[in-house]
Amino acid sequence: MLIALMAVLPMLASAQQLAKKGRNADEIVPQGTDCVKAEGDLNKDGRSDLVIYAQPVLAIYFANASGVYEQWKQYDEILPVDEEGDDFWIDLTITITDRGVLRFYVGSFASGGTSYNSNNTYLYRFQNGDFYKIGEEQHSQSRMTGEAETISINYLTHKRQVVKENVFDDTVKPKETWTTLAKQPLRKLGEDYMNY
Repeated sequence: MLIALMAVLPMLASAQQLAKKGRNADEIVPQGTDCVKAEGDLNKDGRSDLVIYAQPVLAIYFANASGVYEQWKQYDEILPVDEEGDDFWIDLTITITDRGVLRFYVGSFASGGTSYNSNNTYLYRFQNGDFYKIGEEQHSQSRMTGEAETISINYLTHKRQVVKENVFDDTVKPKETWTTLAKQPLRKLGEDYMNY
């Protein structure tokens, strides 16, 4: 247990050192720390905001009138940690759309143990003072058979779409089904773990 703790402490220490404010990501993230970042207007005030993931911490920064990014909130361990290995990788991309939607793409690839690749996309929008999940998409595909399934959920319209297809065989027509979901309150960012 001590060995495991010693392996995790440097990662936690580097993530905890994210500055509370800065003029750019270089002033916020400690030198030498790997991170994923995205810029765009999240709160629709006309200024570009900043999102930084320095595993295992995700931090959101809103830009003030002077152009300085100020940390709005920090989330711990809501995204998968990419541990170095020879047979499994995690692909994480964070983007902010022109409409201010915060998009997380979390994918995985295993060279052994399974023939399936999977990825999930999570969409959040800033409204009523917080970020709420407005949609998600789950995709899985077999590298052996080409069988694939995509599940798309819109939490604003309460619709769920499932598409099953075979990406190796164009003669197999995709099968699409729609269902209506029961209305539920939107989930806030940080209430759900974003898996691949």
